[in-house]
Amino acid sequence: MSNGYNLQRSLQQLNPDVIRQEFRELGYDNGRVVPTKFDLRRGVASVRNLVMTQQGTADFFIGKPTSSPKVSVSVDEDQYPVVGIWSGYDEDFFGTETQSASTDIDYTEIVAGLQMAAKEAIAEKANLFAAYGNTRFGTLATGFINNVNVPVDNSAVNPYTLTPAELYNFMVDIQRRANFDSNYVANPRDLEISPTFHTLLMKTQFGTDANTSVKAALLRDGVYDSIGESPELLFDRLEANGVLAAATNKDRIVIYRKDPLCVCRQLQKEIMRMIPQEWMTVANLTRSYGMFQLQTPVQWKKPLHGRYININKQT
Repeated sequence: MSNGYNLQRSLQQLNPDVIRQEFRELGYDNGRVVPTKFDLRRGVASVRNLVMTQQGTADFFIGKPTSSPKVSVSVDEDQYPVVGIWSGYDEDFFGTETQSASTDIDYTEIVAGLQMAAKEAIAEKANLFAAYGNTRFGTLATGFINNVNVPVDNSAVNPYTLTPAELYNFMVDIQRRANFDSNYVANPRDLEISPTFHTLLMKTQFGTDANTSVKAALLRDGVYDSIGESPELLFDRLEANGVLAAATNKDRIVIYRKDPLCVCRQLQKEIMRMIPQEWMTVANLTRSYGMFQLQTPVQWKKPLHGRYININKQT
């Protein structure tokens, strides 16, 4: 006997929408933080960037010159591995049908949910890889946040104790220092900061206008073109992923030019693909599916056009 279960279900209204889990924005994977180029060719194991260094000088002369100053160029290359990230799911013939029947959810919705879960798992791992890299794949497989060739400043300033004017000037000094150290070539004006520091910039009033924050003033005055926030720059995540030593207790600021000529990563045009079924298994009425994504590490082509600044965490 059903003890009235079927009668109870018949008195219930089933809404057509399926409530799905939501996930946070993955700024390092979706291109918001790191410019992404979709030109990675199928079948390649690595990509190479040729790096040309120009040296030499010119000189003055009057009349007939006696000797000519010379310039020279040297060419080197950086090679980045192509890294695959994959995930999968199983379809149990009877199990999926039973789940569909018992929950009044369409079979295709369950399959779609499995695919979405696999895609999200890949995207989260790709986001982590773009942010921090992975030393398993070599010294060039670092991330946007921890490239060894990007200069690092360990600031002794505690921004959470500054006055509004001091906080504004501190942020101006960061931009000016980064531009000075590139011999006034880079002029980086894109900023990525931790959520707690971003909150400080948004909530600190600047000047007499109650509607103008330090962040708004920095953007208004052209000090920065963009100011974004990333949880990946929080002290605990930096320490957990080996960017900073344990108990360093510092968040990180990244100033850079959001330009693929300076920093980027490469993906295939298809982004995420299903593994062909002939390469997967079918056994005991269970079919396995797989999805994968191929990408390069973040390529800091011009690391001196960026800078890392470590600042005290919020206490």
